[in-house]
Amino acid sequence: GQCYRKVGDIAIVREHIAKAGSALHAARDRRHLALVPSLSRVSFAQLGRYEEAMTALRHAERMASLVHANDVLATVCGNQASVMVLEHRYEQALALAERSVALYPALGEGHGLAVTLATLGQVFVQIGDLDRAEEVLMRALEVRKPVQFHVTTGAVFDTLAQIHLMRGTYHRAREYLHHAEEGYGGNGPP
Repeated sequence: GQCYRKVGDIAIVREHIAKAGSALHAARDRRHLALVPSLSRVSFAQLGRYEEAMTALRHAERMASLVHANDVLATVCGNQASVMVLEHRYEQALALAERSVALYPALGEGHGLAVTLATLGQVFVQIGDLDRAEEVLMRALEVRKPVQFHVTTGAVFDTLAQIHLMRGTYHRAREYLHHAEEGYGGNGPP
């Protein structure tokens, strides 16, 4: 399902997610089963069906809480924040992203934290707190794994470039755009 999501075939994604859900339910793997509704949110959000995405994510949140899977909960909260950003509901996105970030210290740093910090940085840009946005984005760069996660790296540098464009520091913006291009693998966003 994840592979088909990467190539953009939403119908096949849903089919595989449903099969995974059935298999995990049969295996009584409640921790991984909690991820299934979170994965389905991607297809809903891509279609602009934000309320369905949030319903799936709230279900994933409840399931993760029941089995005390804080790593899953951190991911789910980060995904909820992303959906709220898409809906331009920045106050809710801020609360969800901060909740996700707060769960990570016990889990360790890495890609999930970097993605959530990138989302949090975008939220701060949208609400006009550029200093806090830059601080959070720099932290995202510190915790990411640059070789493995080009899109996160590119997105963080892209947002940093936006900040410097707003500030009028065009030289810095140009530097960050160059880093964003490198982060995306030289081809820009997928």
